[in-house]
Amino acid sequence: SLNAIIAPNNDLGIPLGLPAMPSVNTLVLSNNSLGEFNANKELKGFTSLTKLSISKCSLRKLESARVLEPLQQLRLNGNKFIVPPNALGECMRLSLLDLGGNRMKQLDVLWNMVALMPNMQHLTVWGNPACDDGDASKAALDKCRSACPKLQTFNARKTQHQ
Repeated sequence: SLNAIIAPNNDLGIPLGLPAMPSVNTLVLSNNSLGEFNANKELKGFTSLTKLSISKCSLRKLESARVLEPLQQLRLNGNKFIVPPNALGECMRLSLLDLGGNRMKQLDVLWNMVALMPNMQHLTVWGNPACDDGDASKAALDKCRSACPKLQTFNARKTQHQ
């Protein structure tokens, strides 16, 4: 059975029109123009999905979606988010989250969200205006350390709790 769909750079748009694929655990749709992505609608039949990459897809919003609850890895880098996506509130099983290279100027909402993700080990937020300078990046790391007791990497660098 099919376990992964890797479909970057395919000029895919919404609606995707993907059939139900309950055995697929990995879906990579990066570098497609997805714009407004309704995960409940577009991923309805993906009941085993644990890894999702929708990086560089011009996303501005990703609404809450039950279909995202089982995710362990979520890559949303290089999109157009100005605030952390609402859908993160459903992703309590995440161990990897990449939100780098978006347009977020404020990350306090994100720290509240990741504090509810007990398995968070790898978090990337660099490339957002909130982390542009060294002081802001250090402050972000300090907040992330307190929110994520299992954190191993922050912005692609190994980290240790103090």
